[in-house]
Amino acid sequence: MIAVSITGLAKVEQRALLSVLFQGEDAVRRRCTMVASRLEIVTSAMVLLEVACHADASLDDLDNLALARGVVLETIAARVWSWVAVAATWVGHLWPSPVFRDYRAVLDAMRQNLAIVALLRRTCAECGDRRMADWCALWTEQRIRLAARLEATLAEGTLSDRRTSSEPASSEPEEIQDPSYPN
Repeated sequence: MIAVSITGLAKVEQRALLSVLFQGEDAVRRRCTMVASRLEIVTSAMVLLEVACHADASLDDLDNLALARGVVLETIAARVWSWVAVAATWVGHLWPSPVFRDYRAVLDAMRQNLAIVALLRRTCAECGDRRMADWCALWTEQRIRLAARLEATLAEGTLSDRRTSSEPASSEPEEIQDPSYPN
């Protein structure tokens, strides 16, 4: 009886995490595309577009995985909220702002999604959903590499903005860790 209720709770948590991750990936995809279009640094824009492509592929995967588990990811309320978020973001981009602040926000959103996937992976393991847990492991591996590249280009761009021609670049970007494994 207790095992059944734990599995049932894990299934409910899995469904909620799928929905939250779907919304988070949609936001990362949209923000990466917008920020990349404003950047004049080609390497940074390319990394952002790679992240947007990864998020887009993740949305397709999540939609299929959710459908197989009977989870509806797109509701009318979610669509309305999505349109409001897009409109608010678009209005926010009418005013000039430092692009690197937006760039940092993308990186923060990516880290939040890494934490969500770590929880989802553990939950899937508890439920015995090996397919979803394997997808989470692959997604995490790919996203950590993209986040590290994004952070490296952010550090590079920030340093080049602050550095004078006589100062060498000496800062290394911080390492992105897989949140599902303790340090």
